Amino acid sequence: MASIFKVSGSSMEPIISHNSRVWIRVSAYDIRVPGTDLRLIPLRDPAAGDIVLLSHPRTGEAILKQVVGTPLQHLDLQNGSGQIGSYRFDLPNSSTLRLYSRVPPGYYMVLGTNQAASQDSRHFGFVPREAIRGKVLGIRHNGR
Repeated sequence: MASIFKVSGSSMEPIISHNSRVWIRVSAYDIRVPGTDLRLIPLRDPAAGDIVLLSHPRTGEAILKQVVGTPLQHLDLQNGSGQIGSYRFDLPNSSTLRLYSRVPPGYYMVLGTNQAASQDSRHFGFVPREAIRGKVLGIRHNGR
């Protein structure tokens, strides 16, 4: 099952621009009770590189981010920056990520591809598996 999501904001540029539409496969990772985050049947786990629709951990708002860290993956943090796998990122002073050396079990690290404009795991921490609602299958850029 797929649904269409209209993008608002620039946190995923240049891959996905403001006002683009993305097709989300809501059953990519599990089967859920419709309209809820309640998982009935787990199918597979998100992988590093997947662009996902998730519920913002603080507000519940639907947002798009790229999975860069999977459960138990090692974080290399030093001098205001970090790396997880092949993904490099700047680390704000207020980031709670500074307390971790690994992604906790059952959690994921997500980043926007436009770090300067993105509120992501560097700001709100790791995302629980249950918050990931679907995977981006396709993009229709605005005006095309």
